[in-house]
Amino acid sequence: MQTALFTATSELELAALRTELARNLNVDPVKIWSNKVMQELLIAQPTSVMDLMRIKGLTKRKAQEFGPKIVAVFGGIIETSETITTKDHLLLKP
Repeated sequence: MQTALFTATSELELAALRTELARNLNVDPVKIWSNKVMQELLIAQPTSVMDLMRIKGLTKRKAQEFGPKIVAVFGGIIETSETITTKDHLLLKP
């Protein structure tokens, strides 16, 4: 039952993220990623940008551009040069 709850929550978060990105770019949400890609994301539950590269229908450019935000939905770790971000925490690197 916990997996179903996680998937439902993830689906809501992914849909909200796609809508926000589309609004910011002034495009239709399906131009960000299709409903089919959304389903693939929910099945794969990627935790890294590299995981996203394996999602059929998600271009490399979109995986790189939107990847950190997508990965955060699934609790993955996003690392930049100065911070490490998880879904619930922002940590400064030592």
